[in-house]
Amino acid sequence: MSLCLKNRNICHFDKRMMYICRKQKTRVMKAIINPERLVSVPFNKTQCGVDFYINTGESKDICGVLTEHKAFKTDFFSFYFFRRANGYLLLNFRKVELRDGMVLLLSPHQQQEWHVNEVELDYTFLIFREDFMRTFIADKFFVYRLLYYYQTDTPPYLFAEPEELTEYMRLLKKIKQELQHPVVDTYNLIVSVLYYLLVIINRAYAQTYRLPVEVPKNNYAFKFKDLLEKHIRTTQRVQEYADMLRVSRITLNNSVMAQFGVSLISRSAINLCNSN
Repeated sequence: MSLCLKNRNICHFDKRMMYICRKQKTRVMKAIINPERLVSVPFNKTQCGVDFYINTGESKDICGVLTEHKAFKTDFFSFYFFRRANGYLLLNFRKVELRDGMVLLLSPHQQQEWHVNEVELDYTFLIFREDFMRTFIADKFFVYRLLYYYQTDTPPYLFAEPEELTEYMRLLKKIKQELQHPVVDTYNLIVSVLYYLLVIINRAYAQTYRLPVEVPKNNYAFKFKDLLEKHIRTTQRVQEYADMLRVSRITLNNSVMAQFGVSLISRSAINLCNSN
């Protein structure tokens, strides 16, 4: 099935490859297939035609990308601001019904299986890698502290009020302008806008689900959670994660207990992943 339309900027998946079509110039980015046949698609800024690990655009530009593979995962955040939606998404086997006005907030390394009519979808998307902001922001664990980051206790979405959606679109438009016409300070400006956008979405998410915005107790717990999502299929012993973080198992357990309220001593890593 050919999804490459001329005279558009289009991203779509096709079998084992992801084609990036940009003004009739087709570039190819290899998709990685793991033994479970789950397609893994990395963000490649060169092959995507951007200078940074971030991009934004409209659904008409990427029609076909969501359903080309039965199941896939990415190494970047994917936000979808739906004006018109249909169908549902299986996110790590959890069903998410898609609705008009929904802001869908997907974290990296989550299994996605879309059951939608893409032609009828109308949305603006934002994709970016977690490490995109590290050079600019002193808090290296900023994204780990976002309430919607790998959230399973509350839904991975919220519904934006008209004025909120207008503000989101204004910020995304600014990011797009900078990506299309980069200058010497473009990176600083994009990171600043993105940081502001993530914070106001976090506030709206906290208000929607009545979550406290607290100062995190430690960093090891957040880093452990990130490693867990990346390696849970191949690494399930707590000691192995402690070794990755270069801390003792006791220190890691105390950190996770303080942050998430569960003990690693009595639970395997895979059980923690399933419960949080």
